[in-house]
Amino acid sequence: MTAANTVHVLNTADWQMPEGMMMQMGGDDLIAAKCPAYLIEHPDSLILFDTGLSHDLVANPTEYGAPQLEEFAPAIEPKATPAEQIDDLGYDTSDVDHVVLSHLHTDHAGNIDQFEDANLHIHIDELRYAWWPDPPQTAFYIDSDLTPLRDSSGTVTEVTCRTDLLGDGSIEIIPTPGHTPGHQSLKVKLDDETVYFVADAANLRAGYEEGLVAPFSWSTEKSMESLRRLKAEANSRDAFTVIHHDAEDLSRLED
Repeated sequence: MTAANTVHVLNTADWQMPEGMMMQMGGDDLIAAKCPAYLIEHPDSLILFDTGLSHDLVANPTEYGAPQLEEFAPAIEPKATPAEQIDDLGYDTSDVDHVVLSHLHTDHAGNIDQFEDANLHIHIDELRYAWWPDPPQTAFYIDSDLTPLRDSSGTVTEVTCRTDLLGDGSIEIIPTPGHTPGHQSLKVKLDDETVYFVADAANLRAGYEEGLVAPFSWSTEKSMESLRRLKAEANSRDAFTVIHHDAEDLSRLED
């Protein structure tokens, strides 16, 4: 029997960003977006997908090592940290067994140091690219986020292919390169449905539906290939998809 899972949305920040920065052919209207992580309760394990945005970066981007984000920081409203929200759920960060990182952009990997004893699952291509990215990707990989990967007392597991995380088929890591070289998504079976957390394979629901990926993607071609594969698989299973930064998508999941 497949194990049942429960998902909790841990939103680390709200922000506003022009639609044109979030998807191709977008306009200048400001979009209210979220910056979540997801805690997955499995009967035998506790798993976190992404670690959200560091509040230290928001408070002082230059001191954090991200002066290029000084102009953007005032548009960010920090919420509780992942550690605080996990505590509210009755757990400690040391209870988290696995952290799966969709990619290492600062809004997805900002609090790795809060989970130093967990097994960190990162695609091997992402690990290699993050330390020497190409423009414009350079702006989103921050040394302060990445250094804990080298200092962690936990384990860094290099993902190379589709992976059954716990061996029971209930949680699968799916490589979906394009937004970054080592971008990955997560498939999670719940009691009565399957959910695909597509991370930044698309930044908005409209982008997902219309095939409009982020304009600053590492590879538009590979982004489109990954998005088509995700949509085809999710549709074939009548599954629920969660677009990471889309506020309405997160409210649907919370409902």
